[in-house]
Parts: sequence; C-alpha cells; structure tokens
Amino acid sequence: MSGWQFLLIASVYASIFLAIGNYFWNKSNFKILGGLLVTVAVCMTPLIIYGVQKQFGWWPQGDPGSYKGYHLWVKGSWFYLEIGTILASALALTRFKFPFITMPAYFSLWYMTMDLTPLLFGKNDFTWEERKMVSMIFGLAILIFSYFIDLKKARSFAYWGYIFGGIAFWGGLTSMSSDNELSKFIYLSINIFLILTSVFLNRRIFLILGSIGCSVYLAHLFEKVFNDYFSFPIIISIVGLAIILLGVKYQKNEKKIKNFILKSIPRSFHKLRPTDN
Repeated sequence: MSGWQFLLIASVYASIFLAIGNYFWNKSNFKILGGLLVTVAVCMTPLIIYGVQKQFGWWPQGDPGSYKGYHLWVKGSWFYLEIGTILASALALTRFKFPFITMPAYFSLWYMTMDLTPLLFGKNDFTWEERKMVSMIFGLAILIFSYFIDLKKARSFAYWGYIFGGIAFWGGLTSMSSDNELSKFIYLSINIFLILTSVFLNRRIFLILGSIGCSVYLAHLFEKVFNDYFSFPIIISIVGLAIILLGVKYQKNEKKIKNFILKSIPRSFHKLRPTDN
C-alpha cells in the first residue's frame, strides 16, 4: 500500500476505536472497556505516522522498509513513530484517566532506547556495546521518571514505567560484557540492591529482575569453580532447586521479611517511600 492508504486506514480505525471508547467511558459500568478501546486507538498512532512518512519520504535515516519491521529492527527512522505515540498517550490521558493508556507510551520509550542508538551516534553501523549502554541509561531515566510519578500517589500510572524501564535497564546491564570478577561482583551488588528496592517501593518487578540477576551471577561463579568437574551439572541443578525453595520460603514469610527490611532503613528515608493511593 502507498503511504496515504496506510494513513487513511489507520486513521479510520483510530477514529472508530476512539469514538466507541469515549461512548463506553461515559457509562459508569463500562469505563474499563472504554479505556481499553481508547488505548487501542492510541496504538494506531505509529501506523498513522508511518503512512505520513512513507507518503512524503520523511525518514531521519533512510527508508526503514515495511511497517512490520518496526517491531523487529533497530533503526533511527522509527523515532517519529515512537515520539508520536508518546504524545498521543499523553493527550489521551488528559481526557481519559485510565492507567493502561500509559502502556503504549512506555512501550514506545522502551523501543526508543534502542532506536535512538543510531541517531545519537550518527551512524547505522553501531556496536552492540553502544546499544546496550543507551538501553541501560534510558531505562534508568524511565525508572526515575516513574518513581516521581509514584511519589505523587499515582501508583497505577507508574506501573508500566517500572516494567519497561526495569527491563531496559536490567537488560542492558546484564548483556554488557565484562572480563573481570570485580565488574561481575558489582553486577551482583546492583541486583541485590534491586531486590531491596522492590521492598522499599513495593514493586515486584525489581524482585524478579534482581533475583534473576543473582542467579546469573551464581551460575557464572559455579561454572568458573566447578566447570572442569563431572559434578558440575549436579551442582547447578542443586543451586536451581535451592533458589526455588528460597522463593517459596520468601513467599511464606514475605510480610515479616519486608517489615524487617523496612525497620532497618533509617526513618528519614521513609518519606521517600511511595505510599498507596
């Protein structure tokens, strides 16, 4: 299809979803349905912008190819699709106070952490290390932004920011190469900090990412120590089982553990802890 055909079809879909979503939003018993339909309308934004760019050839770094590549390939020309979706989400939130509408915005920010790499470095041929660094920095920025939203007692609106920001930060950090034990120990320390952060912020995403990170470090450690031994697979299996049992133990005593950690934190820091709505 040509650019104007993409633009027309996506605009019609977005208008229909928006109109129906607005109708149900005004019905007290159907606000969730209305909010979901409005979110679908927002999700049509990348296709609308793609149609405009394709029609007029407005590509920051050359034609990126078919639209399905938007979800497959890292290219600087997708930048306008992402920034447009973020703006569309922000605009929709001014009318519809529905937390799930933040999802396409944070999703686009997550994509942006990857697609900004070629734009920032001014080249299409960028290294994986550059991409990982950009992902980690932007992920951290999204986490900080979400934290300040959380402080405003808008926990539901910070939810997706923590998820996509956490994945971008932790993914970039975990995939970075390191050739010394000091950097690997620092990686372990950051993951332990994430676990403690999950208690402080009451967000399970940090517990999940931190636990996986600690498991990655343990696997590396046991591989280095026992790699040449016949018992290595058995030891790794035992460690995996121990982690599962530790998770079950934590779940049973979660409240006690959280209370112990929170009591260990100086009271002056408690005012920095987000509270429920």
